[in-house]
Amino acid sequence: MNKKTGGNLEFAPENSPPQAANVSRRVVLGGMMAAVMTTVGLSAEAGTPYSETASPQARIPGGITALRSASPIARTHHTATVLPNGLILITGGVSAHDKTGNSALSSVQLYDPASDSWFEAAPMLTPRSQHTAVALPNGRVVVLGGFHKQLLSSIEVYDPVANAWTYAAPMPTRRRGHAAVLAGEYILVTGGVSKTTLSRVDVLHCDSNTWMSNPAE
Repeated sequence: MNKKTGGNLEFAPENSPPQAANVSRRVVLGGMMAAVMTTVGLSAEAGTPYSETASPQARIPGGITALRSASPIARTHHTATVLPNGLILITGGVSAHDKTGNSALSSVQLYDPASDSWFEAAPMLTPRSQHTAVALPNGRVVVLGGFHKQLLSSIEVYDPVANAWTYAAPMPTRRRGHAAVLAGEYILVTGGVSKTTLSRVDVLHCDSNTWMSNPAE
């Protein structure tokens, strides 16, 4: 994919990696309580009874969380996306050292729940927080919009095989705090904030890397 204009997102090539098996555990990474957290927790298998004896930070309805190795970077407003190989891709967010919340991270890390290990990945081309990330069937991850000193419309695609990022066609609308979901060959981007709260829906066709929009605001 050309870094400036992109090609298609190679939605489902014939050599797509197999999908990860159903996961019965949930990983909780970072976030904010009284301060930006580095904590990582692994919840018990689905169906495990809720435990009143677990520590407050270890309670999750439906399971019990065991604390794991802390993230090397304390961050909030990031994304965490499971890859087909079972690793978790953590992108962007805001560092604990940023007191303004205006400067986002380009930092990307991979977490392996099986070995409780962290790895550095290639940084994003644009720092961002309050963005979204969508996993494609071919193992790539699409990161959309967010905020870094200003609202962003840019999109990047992570290739875990090459450990590299490339730009895709930017969103028609700059936005942060939005939702993005994969629906067949499309990514639907809804809501969020631009100058005001948005009702606008933008739809990315992954094969052609082109956008369709609902102009309603």
